[in-house]
Amino acid sequence: MLVFPLIDEGDKFNILPYFWIPEENLDLRVRRDHVNYDLWKKQGFLKTTEGNVVHYGFIESFIEELGTRYNIREIAFYRWGAVQMTQNLKGLGFTVVPFGQGFQGYVTAHQGANEDNS
Repeated sequence: MLVFPLIDEGDKFNILPYFWIPEENLDLRVRRDHVNYDLWKKQGFLKTTEGNVVHYGFIESFIEELGTRYNIREIAFYRWGAVQMTQNLKGLGFTVVPFGQGFQGYVTAHQGANEDNS
């Protein structure tokens, strides 16, 4: 998810989210989860990666391409299971920072966002 800086103090954050699931089990997930993932893919709200598991190399390449279009200052990551991807993104020149998915992580991120806009 890209989060763009506020221009004026009263503005709301503009975000550009991205979501991925494996292409091979897209139809299975539609039936099992009763969710229109296939429609979301057609509408551009969901991206798929080749194979039956999420292909992190594809996502890393996608992030690298985003870095050519946007000034990405930091990439926040959830600590669990992200070691290889964070190393790869660092190798591509990105700054990566840990982000907890609990209350403390969200409070800290929100406070930091406000501090950057002063």
